[in-house]
Amino acid sequence: MVATAARACTWYIRQVDLFRHLEDRDADGLVRAMSVRHFSRGQLIVDRHTRPELVCVMRNGTVRLFHREHNGRETTFERLGTGQLFGVTSLLTTDAGGLLAQAETDVDVCVVDGRRFLDVVSKWPVALLDLATRLGVRVREADEMMNRMSGTGAGARLAAVLFRLARTGSEVQPGGGLRLRAVPHHAELALEIGVTRETVTRMLARLEHDGYIRRFNRQIIVPDIDRLVDDFDLELLDDY
Repeated sequence: MVATAARACTWYIRQVDLFRHLEDRDADGLVRAMSVRHFSRGQLIVDRHTRPELVCVMRNGTVRLFHREHNGRETTFERLGTGQLFGVTSLLTTDAGGLLAQAETDVDVCVVDGRRFLDVVSKWPVALLDLATRLGVRVREADEMMNRMSGTGAGARLAAVLFRLARTGSEVQPGGGLRLRAVPHHAELALEIGVTRETVTRMLARLEHDGYIRRFNRQIIVPDIDRLVDDFDLELLDDY
C-alpha cells in the first residue's frame, strides 16, 4: 500500500508550490509517508470524528470547507483545488475551528500523518513560513465570515451595539444616514462584546469595507440602518 501510494504521488507532489523548497531526499520521504484516497462527490473527508494529526493534499477535484451549526445550517468558507492543503492537526485547525471538509466533485487526495508532514516542512523555514501564511489567511477569513454570518457571532454583536447607539443617540445626516453621537473606544466595545480590541478594529474595518458604516476620525455614520438590521437579523437581538 505504501509503495503504491508513493508511486501515485511522486509525480504530483513535486508540482505543488509549497514543496518546491524541499530537497529530493525530503520530498521522497514525504511521498513515502503518503497514501492516496478517493472520495466520491458529496462524501465527507473531514468530519467531527476524523482522527487527529491528519493532513490532506489535494491531487484533483474540489473540496468544500464549511461549518455546520446545531440547527443544520451550513456556511461555506472556502473551496479548495489542486495543490491546496487541509486537515486536522495542531496547525491545520480544521477540527478545533469546527470546519468540515466535503468532496464537491470526485476527489483524490494524498494523505499523510500530520506529525510527519510538519517534521519534513519544518526543516525548510521558507516552506514553513509559506504554509503558516496560507493558513493564517484562511483562519482570518473564516473567522470574519463566521462573525458576519452568524446571528450570535461577534460581528453581529458589534452590529447590535451600533444599532443600539443609532437608536438612542444619533443625528440624521444631511446627505442621509445616522451619525452616532457617542462612539465608545475600541477597548470598551471589545469588553462589551467579548473580543479583543484588535478584533474590534478589524471588524469595524470590515463593516466599513462592506458599506455598513462610514468613519471620519472617531465619528461613525450608519448610512442605511435598515440594511444593517436586515443583514444581521438585529430584530432577533433587540434585547441584547
